[in-house]
Amino acid sequence: NGKLSLYGTPLDDCADINDTPFFCYSSQRIKENINFIKAISSGQQAYFFPVKTASQEIVLTEIAKNADGAVISSEAEYTKALKAGFDQFIVTGMGNSELAYKIHRLKQLEFFSTASINDVRYLNQYAKGAQEKAPIGIFMNTSGSFSSREIGLRDEDELDNFAQKCLLFKGIEIVSLHTRSEYRQKDLNKIIEAAKKLQYFSERLESQLGIKINTLDLGGGLETRARLSQEQESEIRDELRLLCEGVSNERKIIFEFGQFIVGDAGFAVSTLVDFKKYKGNINWIALDIGTNSLIPLERAFFIVVPLNFPKNEVVTECRDSTINYAG
Repeated sequence: NGKLSLYGTPLDDCADINDTPFFCYSSQRIKENINFIKAISSGQQAYFFPVKTASQEIVLTEIAKNADGAVISSEAEYTKALKAGFDQFIVTGMGNSELAYKIHRLKQLEFFSTASINDVRYLNQYAKGAQEKAPIGIFMNTSGSFSSREIGLRDEDELDNFAQKCLLFKGIEIVSLHTRSEYRQKDLNKIIEAAKKLQYFSERLESQLGIKINTLDLGGGLETRARLSQEQESEIRDELRLLCEGVSNERKIIFEFGQFIVGDAGFAVSTLVDFKKYKGNINWIALDIGTNSLIPLERAFFIVVPLNFPKNEVVTECRDSTINYAG
């Protein structure tokens, strides 16, 4: 009826009853995105949502209905995820061994991902006397560096040395190899290369040290579906399915796609508060929303759509000009 709507709900009606700025998410789109990932491989593959990607409890609740678990790196993230309905967790981050053991005692720990022998040592201390060993995942750096930080093990020697030290601790068990990969430029090479490396490393651990790896966690990296055509979505599905088929049925594959799940599942609704017109048809529109309340904008892709655009002289002059938005 002439109104921009999301699954039948007029967005300007939402703006009328809520103070801006606010987020409006579609539970239907979240479910569709998770099902896209989970349909890749039947039974062999699991999906864990990285809580830091969308920390709003109402959004996490919708995701928890369809995901297999959550990835957390702090007590606060664990509390939010628990309230939202998640009951299985991958714990990451330096110094989180106590949190990992707390979750392990509740039988909620998929594994604790680390490349720090101190973390393993502390987790082993917490696990003394436990009837079941605490599961850990060894974090491998398969693509160079992350956020300009040198984290994770890189090669065979580092992995062998780390695994041998881990075998000295009786309260832990190595069950997974974990990495992060990035899908960019419309190809899946980084994820596929990461999977091949983890497979190689897992086979090496079994042949050299008798360590059986049950899980290969390939992390996240798929960008928002808003940037993908149907043909590209089909290619992604086919490539990831082939990737899963190439891994032994004895191993489970975990994906942690975050932006892919929530990136196109909603809107940030804001109010226009000021207009500035400059020479050369370059104009600024000021909004009441800032990057402090948005998902990180690095490599973000979004479309700005007016819901209730004021009809005044300044706005009319801006229509055929270059517009810059400021928060």
